[in-house]
Amino acid sequence: MKSRRSQKIAVAATGAALAAVLILFTRWLPLTFSLLTFAAVAYYIVFEKAGIVHGLLCIAVASALSFIMGSSAGAFFNLFLFAPYSVLAYFMRRVRYDKVMTSALRGAAMAAFFSLVFMVVFFTADILFKELPISDFIGRFSGGYAAVAVLVALAGIVIDVFFAWGSKYLCEKIRLGGKK
Repeated sequence: MKSRRSQKIAVAATGAALAAVLILFTRWLPLTFSLLTFAAVAYYIVFEKAGIVHGLLCIAVASALSFIMGSSAGAFFNLFLFAPYSVLAYFMRRVRYDKVMTSALRGAAMAAFFSLVFMVVFFTADILFKELPISDFIGRFSGGYAAVAVLVALAGIVIDVFFAWGSKYLCEKIRLGGKK
């Protein structure tokens, strides 16, 4: 029993360290969303292999480390978008893109999630950064905020399709305990 508990702690610590490094790299590399998506995959693997408690601890440790190391923008997007997304993806892991009804259900849930996150981030940035014309910038698009929200929702569904496939593949390949 103690060995399994130690494995869960080791998986959570490894996932937190990997996610923290990926979040830190967003400070220097122009691949912010790609790196944060890989951090979400690390969280998901911890959820899958060690459980919900260790997964949430992994997110907390990685977020704290990224704030301490000074990657505030990466940590902001991690906390508002990618960490909650990995939790949602974990709870929806049995709703796959293999049948029409489950695809529609998961796609609708992910579209709603990404639209909600876009709204929260948009209005938070608009309130915090009054000197930046964020509303004016979004308003220049044909259709304004609604059109951008629909594009974000569609992009979120595409990201989720690849995330669901990739995280399932990685979870199948990663074995704990060294035995097959």
